[in-house]
Amino acid sequence: MKIIILMILLGVSSCATSGKSKIKNDEGNIINSLQSYQPVKIVEKEIKQKKQVLKKKEKGYFKKESAVYDVSLKGMNAGTAIIKAEGQKNGKEEFSAHIKTNSFISMFFKVEHKIKSLWSKSSGSHFFSFNGIEGGVRKNRVQKVDSNKKIVNISSTEEKEGKKFKKDKIKPWVQPTQDFLSSFFFVRTINWEKEKIKGFLVLDNGTVKKVEGVYKGLEEIRVNGKKYLAKIVEVRYRNNNSNFNKFWITKDNLLVKIQANLKIGTMIFELDKYTKDL
Repeated sequence: MKIIILMILLGVSSCATSGKSKIKNDEGNIINSLQSYQPVKIVEKEIKQKKQVLKKKEKGYFKKESAVYDVSLKGMNAGTAIIKAEGQKNGKEEFSAHIKTNSFISMFFKVEHKIKSLWSKSSGSHFFSFNGIEGGVRKNRVQKVDSNKKIVNISSTEEKEGKKFKKDKIKPWVQPTQDFLSSFFFVRTINWEKEKIKGFLVLDNGTVKKVEGVYKGLEEIRVNGKKYLAKIVEVRYRNNNSNFNKFWITKDNLLVKIQANLKIGTMIFELDKYTKDL
């Protein structure tokens, strides 16, 4: 009888030991399998990297800023221009400009332009709107880029003496192409001392034109009583040296002076006030 009891006890003990060993082995296998299940960690790492990339893409090239310029035409004070980087909208950087003649000039020929642009450094202009008055003529133009179809839809209206004229057209689009306003910001993104000459595209009055920027060296200039050491860049149409815009850009990327050669004469923008991180 004692032998039978002893055998039973030994059997139970053996089963218990075996069960514990099995449980321990199973736990070890589970832990090992979890530790070796790297895809979870890889996926988490990839998600983190993608978020960092998206965050980097969402970050605009320009911080919010506002620049107020005194505008002169043919050497005479003509008005003011306010050019702003407004921040981001729908993943693009938004720029705006408000240009108007002063009260004296407006008595003879009033000019007021309100302009907006949506832009990215990699793909150029995506949207441009112009709303303006020139004398007794009201002009509006909207340019919407369809990146998928590689076209730009241009809608223009003009009101004169009670009559309204409208024109719609579609043009082929190549990225990156700048609009009138975004080109003012685009020239500030280039390392001109290294590039020397940079060709790019600009949509001008409904036509995409090839232009080139040429670095002309450094110049110490005085603007509204302040001294600046600035890079001079001339932006002109290809094979046309007479029609160009000239930009003075400081080492810290401030656009302090703009010279625009127009049909009506040379227009000069000189920086009066600058505010950043609005």
